[in-house]
Amino acid sequence: MFKFFKRIFQLLMGLLVIAIVATIGIVNFVNPNQFKDTIERTVSERTGHELNIRGPITWRWFPILALQLEDVVLKNRTPFTGHLLSAKIIGAKCELEPLLLGKIALDIQLKGLDLMLSKNAKGQTNWAELKQRLATPDTANTSSARIGLNGIMVQNGQVTLVDDTKQSHYVLNHVNISAEHLLKGAIGISNPFSLSFELGSHQQPIGHLSLESEWSLKQGGESIHFQNIAFEFKLPNGHITHLHGAADIQNLKRIPTVQGHLAGDAIQIGKIKIDALKANFVAKGGLIHIAPIDIKIAHSQQKATLKIDLSNDTPKYFLTQEAQDFEINHLLALFGKKDKLEGKTRLKMNLSATGSSVAEWQRSLSGQGEIEIRNGKFHGIDLIHLGKNAQSRVHGLVNSFIQKLSINPSSALGTEAEKWKTTQSSSIFTPFETAKGRVMITNGVVRNPDLAISHPEYAINGAGTVQLSNNTIQYQTSFLLKNNPYPENNKIGRFLYQTPLTIQISGTLNDPVIRPDMTSYFGSALSFAQKQVVETVVEKVLTPENLNKALEHLLNR
Repeated sequence: MFKFFKRIFQLLMGLLVIAIVATIGIVNFVNPNQFKDTIERTVSERTGHELNIRGPITWRWFPILALQLEDVVLKNRTPFTGHLLSAKIIGAKCELEPLLLGKIALDIQLKGLDLMLSKNAKGQTNWAELKQRLATPDTANTSSARIGLNGIMVQNGQVTLVDDTKQSHYVLNHVNISAEHLLKGAIGISNPFSLSFELGSHQQPIGHLSLESEWSLKQGGESIHFQNIAFEFKLPNGHITHLHGAADIQNLKRIPTVQGHLAGDAIQIGKIKIDALKANFVAKGGLIHIAPIDIKIAHSQQKATLKIDLSNDTPKYFLTQEAQDFEINHLLALFGKKDKLEGKTRLKMNLSATGSSVAEWQRSLSGQGEIEIRNGKFHGIDLIHLGKNAQSRVHGLVNSFIQKLSINPSSALGTEAEKWKTTQSSSIFTPFETAKGRVMITNGVVRNPDLAISHPEYAINGAGTVQLSNNTIQYQTSFLLKNNPYPENNKIGRFLYQTPLTIQISGTLNDPVIRPDMTSYFGSALSFAQKQVVETVVEKVLTPENLNKALEHLLNR
């Protein structure tokens, strides 16, 4: 029996020696470049894209199996030209230990990667064929179940995203990715992961992004835990945003779910500065829920939720926001509209938008909201002075008309209108106690049907629209003084006190034109004056004495 096992062992050792010698012979004496045509044909059949290996192919077998291809190009299909993917070097390594167990654990290295993702004006994409073929299971080839990605390294890559339907062009330059031991990671053992690139659009730099973290396997290999996430985004002006947090990827063998939390200070998005942010997030099947979101912005604490739907070609966004007792002037200052409006503000919004750019968000923005501002100021105009002055001037004109009956209303109105070309100045303002109203937004058009502003000296009601796409406003308000400065028996004064002055607001949000409608105001006063003239004439003519004389005259005829 012992001799039998000895012979079996000798046989196995002999076979192992033969295998090693054969491998050495294949690696050293077989030129891998003779397989170029086979590799190019196989990849082209599998992906639907023509593959060209323009450089040499090299391989080695010890201490690991390795294959390297140089100057590789995967061409686009018609109607696209050029390449879908190119790389100066594509390398694949496989350790011997898992190979002896019938598994291939690949480590992929890409140097000088250039990935071009394009959508033409007809909505066609250059990756559609590749996506369809890779998504179709290959039932004839069961070996793919034994092949896994153990690590990936991208060095100095570039990714270009062009969408002619939206006239957008984004480039990720200097892309570097490092992820190792994806299949070998033991439960609880941390492994490093890093990602960095520079983002640009239409040859304009947007910023530099980097992400570093540590990951480990959990729950029997069905979950990955990311800890010590450090996210950094550097703007061209040098401002750096830092975020930190943790995340878990669960259900790796089914539909993965990503959940975690992020927090950061001194965050800048475009021109908007956020003092602090904390948020939890969950992502599954193209849907991302970020809630709750605690934001410290413009010296205020605000709460929000955000849902992002990436399941279709066009992203969709759903946002709710609520804020209490913040100074609206601080918030407006973030958008370059400082000293337009002041007051303690309560805000509640429920919004949705679609698209991938600010312009698309503005055009598609829809939803509703409520706003209330207390103890505030409108900068640039003194409505109380304007209202009192208008009332006084119109009262004087109407009195002249009644008393003299010689005034030319058209001429007087024209002269008066010239005095009401309002000019704005940041040194003047209109105070108010409360200002509140609702907003309804449809495809970027903001409508407010019920503006109500109150103050001990006046009241304002208004309605209008704002076009976000071109930043214009069309608004009409009625201004009514509350304190009648004229005696009770002054009919004209009482009429003006009860008649609102219409004020038109138009132009752009940055430089609105505020114009009182003196034509309507003066016209109403003149109509009232005409009645007063008629009444005065009737009172003077139809006196009891005159009536008696008229009766006597009729009876004596």
